[in-house]
Amino acid sequence: ASMDRSLTIEAHVLPAERLNELDARDFDGAISTFGGLNTIDDLAQLAAELHTRLKPGGRLIVHALGTFCFWQWSAAIVRGRPRRRGINTDFGGQIIQHRLYNPDNLWRTHFASYFDRRSVYALSVVAAPSVVKRWPPLSRGLFTLDRIIGRIFPSAGDFFVMDLRRR
Repeated sequence: ASMDRSLTIEAHVLPAERLNELDARDFDGAISTFGGLNTIDDLAQLAAELHTRLKPGGRLIVHALGTFCFWQWSAAIVRGRPRRRGINTDFGGQIIQHRLYNPDNLWRTHFASYFDRRSVYALSVVAAPSVVKRWPPLSRGLFTLDRIIGRIFPSAGDFFVMDLRRR
């Protein structure tokens, strides 16, 4: 006998600073990807707002730019040009300022009051996009190594991912 398994998903796409415009306060989860949180001025306010919007036990997946990236640092050393990680991005002619975070500091400073941290890991520790694109045969091994190192050193990647659960 087969069971009818239907799932209703309601998705909302809007700037994080405008969460207060939503009527609903019982979301199962929220996701911020590819450094969106790095552009927000008031993360403490965002964390408090997410706490009121998510159901108890609801999940928040945070994907953010870190303060240190091993592959960028290594490439700069090889080129003999160590440099500070950039914090501004030109996006269609508009300069977007990014704040860079250490995953532990970000969680403690803005999210620990409202959320438990389930896991944290780095992305793109050794699997530099330029290397993967230039030498595709290396990508599988680099991604495997990235998954291992990223769990051990969550602050060493281009990005990090935190899986949080609302209290």
